[in-house]
Parts: sequence; structure tokens; C-alpha cells
Amino acid sequence: MSITRREAKAAGQQKYSTGRACKHGHVCERYTQNGACVVCSRLHSKRQRQDRKSCNEYQRTYSGKNVHLLKRYLRDPKEFCFDKRTRRRRAIQRATPCWADRQIIRSVYAKCVYLNEAMRFPMEVTHAIPLQNRAVCGLHIADNLRIVSRTLNQQKGNKFDRKRAEVELMGWLRERGLTC
Repeated sequence: MSITRREAKAAGQQKYSTGRACKHGHVCERYTQNGACVVCSRLHSKRQRQDRKSCNEYQRTYSGKNVHLLKRYLRDPKEFCFDKRTRRRRAIQRATPCWADRQIIRSVYAKCVYLNEAMRFPMEVTHAIPLQNRAVCGLHIADNLRIVSRTLNQQKGNKFDRKRAEVELMGWLRERGLTC
């Protein structure tokens, strides 16, 4: 027997049936509270449990390897986060040479803020050559800064692509007439 969601709510039922298929093709009951298909809800819950298991496994291995960091964090979470920000700020200070034009660097960051507001899309300033990497250490100068989306920046991390960097470096040298 098919009834509407409104009728099922009025009757105080937890589930109702419309006789129509959901967007995934299940012809079954739906929950009155949110109108979701019962089968889809069960499948979603099952996927979430599996995701949680894999996440918990990762957390256990991470916790085992980084007990000293967890102890520090549990002692004082604010101090731990402050310490990370301080280390990042100091790394940027160390990577900024005395001859760097700080006004141009500030203008890159200002442009990023403007783009964030204008596009309503999270943009970040990143370093083309990372400041901290095993293979190379970049400088905090205007020519090394790029404005990219937050997702792209998170994917990149502090990875360094030597071939891409060589192409960018040669382009930079050509622009300034410094190639042979």
C-alpha cells in the first residue's frame, strides 16, 4: 500500500512506501524522518563502518609511531599547535634572503586574499620549490610564490618535481635574458 510521507508522518509511522524506485533503483520502504530509501541507508551505513575501520587502523599505526607527539599534544594542545605555527613562521623567515623584495611578496599574498573574496573559492599561496624538502630548499621570494587552489596545494604538499622545476627555471631565465 503506497502512502505519502506527509500521511505517514501524520499517522506517526517510522517508515512508508510510495511504490516508486529511489534514484538507485530500489523499490522499498523509505524513512519518514528524512525520506531516504531503507536499502540505500543500510548500504551507506555499511560503507561508513568500513571507512571508519580503515581510518582506525591508520590512527593506530600513526599513534604507535608518534607516541611522543601525542603525549606532547595531550599535555597542552594549544602549545602544540602554537609550536607548529611557530616552526612554520621561522622556516619562512630563514628562507627569506635579505635581498628579497618584501613589498612584492606582500602583494602576492594580498592578491591571494583578493582572489579568495572575488571568486569565493579557497586559494592559497604556495612555493613552487618547497621551503623544506629532502632534495631541495626553496627561497621565500616572489618568483617562487604561486597562487593555487587549496586542494591543489594540499595534493602537492612539499613534493618537488625536478623536471617541472627545470622547465620553470629555464622560462624564468629566458624572461630575464640570462640564457646563453
